[in-house]
Amino acid sequence: MASIIQGLTHLRRAFYASRNIPLVSVPPMSTNTATLYHRRPPLWARCALVIVAVDVMKDEKDPETKDSLPVQIATHMHMQPVWKKTLFSCLHLAAGVAVAGAILANRARLLRTVTFTKRDPKTKTPPLIYVQAASHPVGLGFAFPIRDCYLASGATSQMVLQVDELGGWMLNLGGSVINGQKMKAKEYEGARSNMIRLWKDVGGEVVSKSRSNLPSKK
Repeated sequence: MASIIQGLTHLRRAFYASRNIPLVSVPPMSTNTATLYHRRPPLWARCALVIVAVDVMKDEKDPETKDSLPVQIATHMHMQPVWKKTLFSCLHLAAGVAVAGAILANRARLLRTVTFTKRDPKTKTPPLIYVQAASHPVGLGFAFPIRDCYLASGATSQMVLQVDELGGWMLNLGGSVINGQKMKAKEYEGARSNMIRLWKDVGGEVVSKSRSNLPSKK
């Protein structure tokens, strides 16, 4: 039950945190633009929609034999009171939604690319950070002023890019490309050091650890 609730919570947070953020085109490379981080999403993230679809469709497949476990369960449930059948159906549906929610929420918070653009003196646009998550179409992402962004340590193989009041996005370090330099699959600390140095060079702030509620700098 706890895992079901956690999955639904992930889905709710991902939905509400991003529904009001417009997707914008990421500017092409130029003298004012730099790709700070890039990593191809893992296979599960690239195939997330297929995984979710299979999870939904597998329950519709008829069991092959009458002695199979699904048939035994279904036969047993058929003999139960209506309230038990309803409860079982609700839990079964909630479990499927929780699994799908966890997959899609994690995919939406896993970064593919982080791009930096310098301040535009003509339009007075501040320095921006463009984040492209694994769930975004290629070339589209979210744009945030760098003053609202923080870089924090995460798990051993990850860092977290956090934005004021919007939560964090995960950067997988192993095998990533940081400022054009390809990191080895297990080169976590080297990648972390390079990312921190690069982030500071473009004017970003680094915090000691990921925080769920970051104070606004405004």
